[in-house]
Amino acid sequence: MSFTGQSIASLAMAAFYTGMALLISILLARSMPLAEYGLYASILGHVMVLTALISGLPGYLIREIATADHGSEASVLAGLMRRALQGLMLVTGLVALGAWLVWQISPGDPQWWQGFVIGIGIFAGLGLLNILAAIMNGLGMPVLGQIAPSLVRPSVQLAVLIGIASFVPLNGTLALIVLLCALIAAILLASNMLRTVLAERPQAAPVYRDRIWLIGFATFGLATGFQRINQRLGTVTMEQLGTVEQVGLLQPAVEALLVMGLPVLAVMAILAPRLRKAILDGDPRAQQTLLDRAHWITFGSTVVLAAGVWMLGPSGIAAIFGPAFDATFPAVAIIAFGQVIAALFGNPLAVLVQADQERVAVAILLSAAVLNLICLYLLIPSFGIEGAALSTALSIVAGQLVMTVHCYRTLGLRTWLWLSARG
Repeated sequence: MSFTGQSIASLAMAAFYTGMALLISILLARSMPLAEYGLYASILGHVMVLTALISGLPGYLIREIATADHGSEASVLAGLMRRALQGLMLVTGLVALGAWLVWQISPGDPQWWQGFVIGIGIFAGLGLLNILAAIMNGLGMPVLGQIAPSLVRPSVQLAVLIGIASFVPLNGTLALIVLLCALIAAILLASNMLRTVLAERPQAAPVYRDRIWLIGFATFGLATGFQRINQRLGTVTMEQLGTVEQVGLLQPAVEALLVMGLPVLAVMAILAPRLRKAILDGDPRAQQTLLDRAHWITFGSTVVLAAGVWMLGPSGIAAIFGPAFDATFPAVAIIAFGQVIAALFGNPLAVLVQADQERVAVAILLSAAVLNLICLYLLIPSFGIEGAALSTALSIVAGQLVMTVHCYRTLGLRTWLWLSARG
């Protein structure tokens, strides 16, 4: 399948995932008291911040598996897969240990900690599902790799939530349990699909390049980890400076941020292994052609999503999430506008990490996260959820701009859409 064809298929699955995620959010917001919804959002927000510890692993796997596949190194491929699973188990154990220590020092709300125990399982499930998808992506089957996380997981989650809500009231803990069960179902399917794919390939004893992989993953993971942290800092900071109810009210803006980031992720899933192989082949024309196609598809999709968000208005937000959420529209609109501006710069992070310049990305994204944190503490006390949304949007755009300039000056690759159009 061509790059454009795969991108369209990936965007279609991203659109399906977006719709399902929206339905899940609507169901939870309408079926639970605001405090319970805030509890669910708080625990899930902390879990997503913790996934920054392993968020770089799928992307790093895509790059290294594509490299091993390009060089027909079956033994290196086997070693990468085994080390990825072992690394996930180790990090999950460390997260559980760290949570236990924090609980011993400062017990806090027992209900929150009860939910967070489930959150640790969600942490491991998300990591494993993303690893399985990344392996298939690196092997040149990105569309196949997205079936379980983008189609199966949200479908199972929504179906089970609807079934349970028909008999008993939903609460934050029960919603987390349902998410964990949906992850397990998706993992079982993805594992079976990958087993079928690998059965058709040459088998070899695993070879490990631990020192190289550890250094590479550490820097790669920091880059994507700071990006993930930056997206969730608003939720965590709002919990510290505001109330649980405000955390719940911020959730539509967080959902908008994640949903409008899906076109970038969907196209990047197709772009990353192809761009890596073009870089290994030393073909700058092929690299730029891939970036140009990816940028137009990504930007167009983001604008369509933003237009849909702006057309909703306060009444639309209230109709979706409930009457209490009508005042959240300004925050949602700010996030949508910020994502459109960020999309103008394409995906410079993909270029940096595929070109082995993830250390530069780390420095830029860390600076963006620090900027976000400073702005959050300055803006939330005066402007509430609107201040959190503005801070997040500004930091994301700033990071995109700096990475774009670096790509153009050092690699000669145009990641800014305007430059791409003129080039």
